[in-house]
Amino acid sequence: METVLLLAGDDQMAQRIVGTLDGMADVRAVYDLASFEKALDAMEGDAVVLVDLCANDGLEWLAAAARMRPHCVAIAMGDPRGARAGAAMDAGAYAVEPSDFDPRSLRQTVAHALDRRSLRRALRRPPEPAAAAPALLPAPTPPAESAVRRFIRAMRPAEQVDAVLRNAVDSVVLATGVANAGIFAADSNGVYRLQADAGCPADVGERSFEAGNPVVRWLERHGQMVARAGLDRVGEIEARQLFRETLSALGAEVVIPLRARGRLLGWLFTGRRTTGLPLREEDLEDLAAMAGHIALALETAAVLRDTALQSALAGTVFAAMPTGVVATDADAVVRWFNPAAGEMLGVAPPSVIGRPARTLGSRVYDGLHTALRGDETATTIEWFEPATRRILSARARRLPGPDGTLGAVIFIEDLTERRRLEEKEERLAREAFWVDLAAGLSHEIRNPLVAIKTFAQLLPQRFGDADFRDEFSALAAREIARLEAIVDQINRFAYPPAATHRRLTPRQVIAGALLRFRSRWTEKDARIQVSDALDLDIVGDLEALSEALGGLIENAREALNERPDGRLQIEARGCLGPDGRNEVGFAVRDNGPGIPPAIRDRVLSPFVTTKTHGMGLGLPIARRVAETHGGRLALETGAQGTVATMFIPAADSSAPKA
Repeated sequence: METVLLLAGDDQMAQRIVGTLDGMADVRAVYDLASFEKALDAMEGDAVVLVDLCANDGLEWLAAAARMRPHCVAIAMGDPRGARAGAAMDAGAYAVEPSDFDPRSLRQTVAHALDRRSLRRALRRPPEPAAAAPALLPAPTPPAESAVRRFIRAMRPAEQVDAVLRNAVDSVVLATGVANAGIFAADSNGVYRLQADAGCPADVGERSFEAGNPVVRWLERHGQMVARAGLDRVGEIEARQLFRETLSALGAEVVIPLRARGRLLGWLFTGRRTTGLPLREEDLEDLAAMAGHIALALETAAVLRDTALQSALAGTVFAAMPTGVVATDADAVVRWFNPAAGEMLGVAPPSVIGRPARTLGSRVYDGLHTALRGDETATTIEWFEPATRRILSARARRLPGPDGTLGAVIFIEDLTERRRLEEKEERLAREAFWVDLAAGLSHEIRNPLVAIKTFAQLLPQRFGDADFRDEFSALAAREIARLEAIVDQINRFAYPPAATHRRLTPRQVIAGALLRFRSRWTEKDARIQVSDALDLDIVGDLEALSEALGGLIENAREALNERPDGRLQIEARGCLGPDGRNEVGFAVRDNGPGIPPAIRDRVLSPFVTTKTHGMGLGLPIARRVAETHGGRLALETGAQGTVATMFIPAADSSAPKA
């Protein structure tokens, strides 16, 4: 197993690195410069070292490694964007990995470093006599400025991928003095094509490599540089022949994969130097370092492109939203303000971007401030906005981030039109209520009054007829009682009596309903079936529940209309409510004709009925009783009959019985 020397600033980082590289390399951790120099001196050949830049003397440690072993491959650990990282690269560091590194990224970087060390060793190995090349003129003395530094200085930041590639190729040619260079990168279909080149033959641009091409698969699997001078050290015979043909087709001396986050982005290839001399070991090392920079630039450009696309899409979506959106940072400074919010609040978006949220008024600021504190239970507000004369509603939410709160966002809705419609509907409902009430009263009152009036008109002529007087007296008393019942029903609907809640069994409620309405039934109604074998109890007002259930029973009885096969079933059953709690369902089932389709949507409204007599208050009263007990009323109707079910929450098992 390969040995990696780690000069760590603290034991915690050392443990993380040792665990990350477990099974890949033998990591030897030291914590001071003296121990580092001693361990480095004991190692044979070139070394791969990791140096913690977070330590105060991290750069001194890196300089010591470069001084003792000029050919060591050093990886710095620190902030890649910081000044120390730049100084480390100037000092010859191979790469900089963040202190809070991604394990996969660190393993990949160390693997590349080990490959680079192996390549250096192979390039310094004396060639076989049979393959010895004729003596060449000595290489010219390299300039004082290294090729990598010239490359970095020539590379210009760009957000477009194609601009990054063109810039990279030009910078490679300028820095290394090669005659030709090019970059193959994957297009939108995953096919690797020549995306940028300098000095390459025209036929190179016609070549393409599918994702499953052997060249692509080999570079993905190995991630190593392939040089013409080192083909004999490629392990597989097929791979040697494959790259020999590929290098010739591209007019290249070396192919270097461009990898980022374990993914192959493409590859860089270059030809010989313009002097005609072959690439030296130092040139290959420089090209490997340049490839790392190009891969990083490509990945950064891709991220910036995706970010710009997402930002543009988000901006388009938010601009088109009818809901107002205002977003702030953690300091309550407005960072996003869409046109809908400006229209609702009466301000222009450009005038508030970058300004404190308090400039939007106390309502919006209070909502955002509450959300920033993390108290989202009170972030829904409603108010009248004087500037635009609109009724607005807003709800705010905190935007959490990895290190705390990123900011807050508030969504504003215009309720003005909705409130107008609600008021209009409420006004129409009130008007319809009084119209229905007037119609119902006139219908119900007219019949007994007509009968009383008729008898009263005949009374003077037939006063001496004892039978007529008795019949008139009985009729008047009956019709007056009917009028009193109508008034009582309206009073109960308008002013329900005070409820007295106690623990009840379903049997008590059913018995109360049957007792209340049994006097109105005939012998044919004996076909009623009752089932209340239930262990659950309820808490409620017996009088109100009995009246409501009795009204449902009366409706079902009248729906049978003396049908010879009529059946009426009353059942109390346990079930689970919408909130998952136990309920008792009082179901009244009949096999009548069902509720007419014309009034099904309005049958629970007051004064809606199909009876020749009656006010149409039975179902509304039953619904109100169910709702005041925390339950609900449900209707199922069709040609096979109607089922009216009054659901009442079951009593807590710990509640005392009356």
